[in-house]
Amino acid sequence: PQGTALRLEAARALAWIKPASPLHTSLLIPLLRDADCTVVRAALHSAAQVKPVEAVPDIISALLEQKVAGEAVDALTHYGPSALPMLDRAYAD
Repeated sequence: PQGTALRLEAARALAWIKPASPLHTSLLIPLLRDADCTVVRAALHSAAQVKPVEAVPDIISALLEQKVAGEAVDALTHYGPSALPMLDRAYAD
């Protein structure tokens, strides 16, 4: 999606599409990497709701971004223990 407003709405809409599907991988992952922190926050919220496992590495990366770190923590909390192995690998590197 092009344009900040469109990307923001796409990030928000993905929270309503359940269960996690290839759509989340193709759309949500790039939104988690967006340059606009508002878009990233919305994408993190959607990831927390739908919990696509493919999003966990990008959520972990968001922990390093001060503007969205709180939302990244919240998203990982929603994943629960299933995110722990990926967190362990990320912090071992």
